[in-house]
Amino acid sequence: ISLLYTIKFEVMVEKDISSFLEEFRKTDRTLSDFNELWKTKNMSCAIYCSPNPKEQYDYMRELFEYLIVGIDRGMLTGKGAIFVLYAYFVIQPPNPWQRINIPVTYEELKNLKSLVQAYCDNQEHDVVYLFNKLLAVQAFEVIPTHDTIVWGNKFVPKERYSSIILIKIISVYFDHNIQ
Repeated sequence: ISLLYTIKFEVMVEKDISSFLEEFRKTDRTLSDFNELWKTKNMSCAIYCSPNPKEQYDYMRELFEYLIVGIDRGMLTGKGAIFVLYAYFVIQPPNPWQRINIPVTYEELKNLKSLVQAYCDNQEHDVVYLFNKLLAVQAFEVIPTHDTIVWGNKFVPKERYSSIILIKIISVYFDHNIQ
């Protein structure tokens, strides 16, 4: 992604989302309040930033990364941040080959689940409902980091594997790939 594109993204999206969330915090009531404000501010237009599918893909990927990192680091707070994440996921084109999954690390997903659990404990069921809908449609794409390894089709966090498992993985890999 070019530097100009990155600057343009940061200026446009960060400003729009932060001002939108600030205004929602003033009401911070229900999902229907969120929907009304979303429509009033015309937030759905953000995904139509370019007619080029590759640029749209890059844009949505960057948008989801911004939202996840913002939620994870506490820069985007309140249930409105979860609502925005859900809204941008569902307004994507309906074709699966045009959809972008939400890229998250294992730690970010774990933290997101903890955040949603806190909303559940506070009887904020609309947040839990939307998060469970995202899980049901497999909206999250867990991406590996230096703290995770892939074991089959699962990510194993660093704190759960030992050097014995690593040795076994390496030996299995070399046995299959050298022959």
